[in-house]
Order: sequence, then structure tokens, then C-alpha cells
Amino acid sequence: MGASGRAPGRLPKDVVGGAGAGFKGSFAPAAFTVAVARRILTVPPRGVIPSMSVIRPRPPTDPIMHEVPAAWTGGAADRFRDWVPRIEAARPRLAAPDTATAILAGYGTLRAPARRRESPLFALLASARRVREEVDRVVVVGDRPDRGLVDLLLAACCHPLHVHLSRAGRGGRPQVFTLGPEDDDDRVQGLLDLLAERTGDALRDAWSVVPTGPCADRRTGLLLALLGSVRGTAGGDAGAAPEVDRASSAPTAAGEACLAPLLPAAIAGIDVVRILEGMAAMERRFAEAALGSNPVVTFVAVGRALAEGDGHAPPRRGLHPPPSWQGLAEWAAALGVVAPPTAAGAGHGTVLEVESCRRRPFGPDVPPQPPAVAAGLDAIRLPRADEHAVGQVLALLALAARLDRLVG
Repeated sequence: MGASGRAPGRLPKDVVGGAGAGFKGSFAPAAFTVAVARRILTVPPRGVIPSMSVIRPRPPTDPIMHEVPAAWTGGAADRFRDWVPRIEAARPRLAAPDTATAILAGYGTLRAPARRRESPLFALLASARRVREEVDRVVVVGDRPDRGLVDLLLAACCHPLHVHLSRAGRGGRPQVFTLGPEDDDDRVQGLLDLLAERTGDALRDAWSVVPTGPCADRRTGLLLALLGSVRGTAGGDAGAAPEVDRASSAPTAAGEACLAPLLPAAIAGIDVVRILEGMAAMERRFAEAALGSNPVVTFVAVGRALAEGDGHAPPRRGLHPPPSWQGLAEWAAALGVVAPPTAAGAGHGTVLEVESCRRRPFGPDVPPQPPAVAAGLDAIRLPRADEHAVGQVLALLALAARLDRLVG
């Protein structure tokens, strides 16, 4: 007998026929429904999702913001106001900025009729899954901006110490190391020493090489040849299918497709579909936002106003992301939308500020990060560090580079 005084599995008397139900020996459908709902099932309070429920909270999609310098007065403010309508007038002439939107439509995430298995994104994700299952270490090799973009995604969207975690701590994803033409011989030889270590476990000893981007720099080509020769003699390659990387992540002629880092990002376990969704959100915002509230237009207008005030051709300002996101500055400089980090003017720069960190502050009296925006600087503000916000930033910078060239 249960705690209610009846045998387990039996219904209450007021559910079946009886004096309380008004039926004698017959079944009462309405009474059964009410009694089961109220007395047998446990319904959680409104707003509470059971831990085993299939319902999952929707990831946030808050927009990023571009804020013009609040301290601007006089000539700088006048130049900015003059440039905004001129740049806005050029916006319709820009070819439809639907790179990410088209990729997602082909993959089937925008409710478009598509055969997902034939999409480039499906092939890329399948290749990433195969690499994760066959190797425990991956070396990503690319030219300076492409390698920097991979470094950005690893820093912004992975565990801060991803490569130092055990395979279980990494969720079965490989360690991901990056190499580029700016790395010295000590860094290269040190990585080769690490790859040469053997544990006796076939999976943990396996490693592979994934090129990203065109790899046009001569030293980048030498790095690929070196790793290929070492891999061949050590038998470390489990097959990263670099041809899939080249076919599905090749940038456009202008180099703004932002697709080159998707394969190494997916190998590391980053949600690349969310990155593309963030990019698609910025593409829609660029096409639909009203005058004065379009972050791409205002970003280009600030750069033009700064350059005109100094008598220099753009770009004249730099990009100042968080310390671990310096790869973003390298990539943006390669697009031509900002000056290289080493050449940016001391007083000009766009600050990239993340308002909410992924982890809680380590002390109640310690702010998550010190204020970074100084007077006279514009800012790109991210609500948080995640794939969707990073995708918006990538699309903003890529669209700004194309729009700035169109303005001339």
C-alpha cells in the first residue's frame, strides 16, 4: 500500500465509478482527466522548467552597439554629421550583403527549402566531427590575419585554458594550436616537441594539420611543408581533409566572407552556426536600420571624420579589443577598415568592450573589467562574449570595409 492508503498503480475512487463520482461501476472520462491532472501528476510552477525537460532556454541574441565619442564637439562632430548622410547614400549601392544568410539558408536553419547534406556548411561540420573523433591535437596554420581570427574565436568562445584541459574536460574535442608567419623558430620547434610526445594511446598521440585561408605568405607555406614532412615520418595525421576547408571556407575576392576560421572553430567545439546567425543578424540590420542607427554607417563615418580632421587618408584609427582578442585587430587591419596595431595613431582608436564576461567575477569587490573607453574614442559594445555577439562584430567590420571602399 502507498502513502495514500491505496495499492500502487490504482486510481482514486472519485476517478472510477462510485458514489463520489455519480457513476456506479462505469468509467467517468471527465472525472478521470481532472483527477489525473490534479492528484497524480506533479505540475511545476509557472516559469519553472524541469531539469529533464526537452525545453531549453533560447540563447541570447542581443544586438551589439556602436557608440560615437560622447566628448566630440566643434569640428569633429560637424564632420561626423556631414559624413553620415553621404555614407548612407552609398549604402544601397553595396551588393546584397547576404554571405552568412545564404550559407544558413543552404544549411536549412532559416526555414528555407534546402537539402542540408549538400550544403558547404554541412560538409564543414562533418569534417570537423571526423577530426574530433580521430585526433586529439590539431595545428591550425594560416597567414597573419587568418590565424589571428582563429585565435580570436578560440579566446572568445572556448574555455580560456582549452589546450590545458584533459580530453574529458574538453568534451572530447582536440587541443587546437595555431601557427603563423609571425611565429619565431622557438615557438615552431617547441610545438614540434609537444607533438612528438607519445603516451601509447593511439587517439591521444594522433594529430593533424588544418590550413586556414589562402596561406599565401611564403613562411606560412614553409610551415605547412615542415609540418607535413614531420607528420609523414611520425604517422601522426589522422586526416583533416584540408580540401574541405579550402572548398567551404575560401573567402571572397575581397576577403570578407569570414568563413576561413569556421573549420578549426568547429573542431574546437565552437558553435559556428551561432556565429553565422550573428553575422546574418548584422547583415539584416545593415540593410534595414534607419539613418543614424546603423552601426556600420556610423562606424565608417567616425573613421572618415577622424581621417579628414588629421588630413590623412583613411584608415587613421586603430582597433583596441580586450588583450586576448588581439587577433581581431590583425584581421580588421587586413580588411583595411582600421590601421594595423603597430601603426595606429596614439590618440585615435575604436575600443571594443565586452559588458558581461562568461564567468562570474572572482571577488565581490572586483569589477569584471576596468573601464576602457576614454574621452574622444568611439566604442563597439558587446553584451557578452559569445558566438552570436562575435559574429555580429565580424560582419560589422567586413561590411564597413566594403562600404568604406565604395564611398571612395
